[in-house]
Amino acid sequence: MEFCNREVYIAGYLVSGKEVYTKHQKAMSFISFEDRFGLFETVFFPRAYERLAPLLDLAMAYIIQGDVKEDLGAVSIHITHLYPLNRRYVKSRYFSDSLYTEGAGGACSGRKVG
Repeated sequence: MEFCNREVYIAGYLVSGKEVYTKHQKAMSFISFEDRFGLFETVFFPRAYERLAPLLDLAMAYIIQGDVKEDLGAVSIHITHLYPLNRRYVKSRYFSDSLYTEGAGGACSGRKVG
């Protein structure tokens, strides 16, 4: 596979997940995300899960950063970072209120104000 053992960034909606515990009783999670091409599986190992779990919300969109791994024919992304993509976050992070306004659909329209 072209992306195995490489870092990737991919966008997707959280659709389901399962929290499990390691033999040392540390929480981790297997989470499925969906993009326009289909489902993809991710693994949040204990350190990443502890740090990123508060950001997880069902049906929320994210930019996912992680390493692609293959184990026994199953491909998954081992998560290192997670970036929520809600309208308020995207607008405040990437657009200045003085330069852009929201369009009728609620997303940044890119039209200059004034």
